[in-house]
Amino acid sequence: MFDELLLRAYGLIVKTTVVPQQPGVSSRVFFVKLTDGRRLVVKESNWHANFARDPSAVLEKVYSLAAVIQSSGVPLQAAIKNKNGQFVTKDADRLLVVLDYIEGRTFSGRLEEFAAAGGALGKWHRAGQKVGNVGDIPVDKPYEESRQLYLKDFRSQILAEHHCQLPEVCEMLRRHIDLLDQRLGEIDRTFKSNSPRTVSILHNDFNKENGLYRNDGSFVVFLDVDQLSGGPVVWDLGNTISSLLDSMPKKTSQKNYRLAVEYFLLTYHREFPLLSAEYLLILVAALRWDTMRILRSLRRHHFENNKLPALTRKIKDCLLDRLEKNPQRLSFITLEWLERLLT
Repeated sequence: MFDELLLRAYGLIVKTTVVPQQPGVSSRVFFVKLTDGRRLVVKESNWHANFARDPSAVLEKVYSLAAVIQSSGVPLQAAIKNKNGQFVTKDADRLLVVLDYIEGRTFSGRLEEFAAAGGALGKWHRAGQKVGNVGDIPVDKPYEESRQLYLKDFRSQILAEHHCQLPEVCEMLRRHIDLLDQRLGEIDRTFKSNSPRTVSILHNDFNKENGLYRNDGSFVVFLDVDQLSGGPVVWDLGNTISSLLDSMPKKTSQKNYRLAVEYFLLTYHREFPLLSAEYLLILVAALRWDTMRILRSLRRHHFENNKLPALTRKIKDCLLDRLEKNPQRLSFITLEWLERLLT
């Protein structure tokens, strides 16, 4: 499948290629073994193709910035340059990136892994801040734009009876529309009076699938940097903590949620310390991320012929559940708790 391309563009000779049984939502990953025994990953990335004017240029910039972060000692799956000195290779209408193959286990919810993930993200943000201005990396249907559209007239369209390809998702959202409205109000009020100050390069998708760990729980490597961009670090913190907590059993006690976040924040703070006032925004940052995902998935569903339906299904499968439960399971994040924890 990639034999000729890898030989022509990289000078690599393929022995075998393993095609994934379940392709990703916005990318496909293939595992390649070379004749010299090395193993590599070939990633066909379609994320920026969904919205960027020049997807190839954006993806090249993303992997160039990732290489700078990696050079600062952050464990990050390395992309290999082709013969033209580029990270991204065009093949007809596909954008391909060749990456190192790295062994490891995905996140399972152990406390050791929470600690390792927090320290790794702290190192990432510390390294990313040294890079400086990342320039213009577009974000698909950003929060502010989607929120404005929703409040203007999109909400009424969602509530109206309509035929669609995912009726169970739209019906569930109609039943929870008051919850979505409530969270939008909380986000607006909080960030109006408490603007995050610390910015860096964000991973933007550091979840339970996009990091690998050793048997002892220590961190191996970050995966999937396609959504990298600049912004307040608390957005990464909220998004990551919320996602990692989903790996814990549904009947996890509040005490164990608190313990997991303690492990995460203590190691993060050692690597990249923030003021307590910024950590206090973690809950609302998590709500903001999930609200943005809901709104932009609905925009694709209603206005773009149901583009990326697997992401839209997450509204029903997990996003509404997180909007409802995160204020309770993260209610221990108070100023008093943070000051005790971090001093």
